[in-house]
Amino acid sequence: MSESDIQLDYAKPPRWHRRRWFARAMIAVALIAVAASAWRWGPEKWEKAQLLYWQWRCMTYSPPADQIVFDQDPAGKSPLLNGGQEYIPVVESGFDGPAITVAARVPDCTNRFISLLYGPGKNWSQPILFMHERTTRSGHRYLIILFGESFEKMDYLDGQLGPQYVSYKPGTLRNRPEPAGNSMNFKDDYLQWPSPRHLRIYAGQADPIDASHFTIRYVEDGKTRMVDGYLEDAETGDPASDSSPGMARVKLIERKMP
Repeated sequence: MSESDIQLDYAKPPRWHRRRWFARAMIAVALIAVAASAWRWGPEKWEKAQLLYWQWRCMTYSPPADQIVFDQDPAGKSPLLNGGQEYIPVVESGFDGPAITVAARVPDCTNRFISLLYGPGKNWSQPILFMHERTTRSGHRYLIILFGESFEKMDYLDGQLGPQYVSYKPGTLRNRPEPAGNSMNFKDDYLQWPSPRHLRIYAGQADPIDASHFTIRYVEDGKTRMVDGYLEDAETGDPASDSSPGMARVKLIERKMP
């Protein structure tokens, strides 16, 4: 008998309502398991488990490269605000004209992590440009959150938009996540963006080969630009920093484009 003569009798696929019932049953089992864990561990350990879960979500956050995280529309209000999808309105005072409302994207996992780390009601109000785990060349892992900030209230900058960052040493079952440096620790690391008519920033991307590297693409008045970011270990005694051992430093470099 040849292979072509063999007839395979597959079982008929389950009906849609059976598959739906099975999915609901699995969700119910998962909820029961979560509730049992909360009762067994107690409130403190249960909160710690949630914190570590949302930390993991932030450290593995991988948005698509074409996702817009900041949109400054010259018409005055970004149309992205009409569609939801974790966009929040941010009013930017106009440097050469009236104030405009820009669209900033803040992932839900960011707010969940921050509220569990610092307390209820602590929410992020700036666009998240890049968020992921990065590793220094010496092997130190950190959670990096890079966000856009308006510098209009800072005397030593010229009222421009630019990226800032905070870094965290990942928490474990024994220790909570710890801040490990931010832009204010390294005052000469600021990368300033001008105030164009239309600025659109896309979600930063982690380099799959170099674990210390990431990129951020943005379009400024129709011209595509690129920023390279690198995570480094801070050097104690750096005159441009308030660094101490165990701190992380993010270097941002504007890539030269043709």
